[in-house]
Amino acid sequence: MKKAVLLFSLVLGLSSIGLHAQTAEEIIAKSIAATGGIEKIKALNSMKISGHAMVMGSEVPVKIFAKRPLMSRMEITIFGKTQLEVFDGTTAWQLNPFAISGVIEPTIVPEDQAKAIIDRADFDGDFVDYQAKGHVIEFMGKDEMEGSSVFKLKVTKKTGVEAVYFIDADNYLPIKIVTKTKTKDGIEEGDVILGNYKPVSGIQMAHSMDIRSGGITRFQVVIDKVEPNTPIENSIFVMPKK
Repeated sequence: MKKAVLLFSLVLGLSSIGLHAQTAEEIIAKSIAATGGIEKIKALNSMKISGHAMVMGSEVPVKIFAKRPLMSRMEITIFGKTQLEVFDGTTAWQLNPFAISGVIEPTIVPEDQAKAIIDRADFDGDFVDYQAKGHVIEFMGKDEMEGSSVFKLKVTKKTGVEAVYFIDADNYLPIKIVTKTKTKDGIEEGDVILGNYKPVSGIQMAHSMDIRSGGITRFQVVIDKVEPNTPIENSIFVMPKK
């Protein structure tokens, strides 16, 4: 009798593991489909985004350029000075006109700080071809977020960055992402609240983002215009020579 109970428990445990893996795959597939489907996502080869951010009560313009395979450039203009964060497909670099040192020149971003910039270059998202990218995705169960039922998926990226996605259980679109990044100073954690989804070339894209740290909103980003498959020169991603 004990052997039968033990065997039953073992089978139940293995079934539970399989169910969790299947559930994660199912949620990923439904989220990709809700976004617009793999074909439409991969048909997007470049993108220019114009928007604005609310920083300490002031509105500042934001521009993002992205191009396959993995190139991105973000511009934030404050008081007439433009700050850059760029990934050219190999190297992440930045230009900070507000540097404490007073030296205003392009600099390569340290590896631990470059992870967020590199992630931004992958506009397919973490779910598309995640296994080929070296990501591991785990199902963390169902939860509640501000009155909505959500599925939680934990993504452990090849870089070591962890991201927990809160997927709306009704429409399968992400409404929150919590990231943890290891740096030389410890673990940095940040939240992004996603909303105001709108179709762009058949792809659902969030047009509002609240960037939070420690539960406090650091700044809000609103997307005003998205130009899909617009021509973008590779030269804008190249770090200027000193």
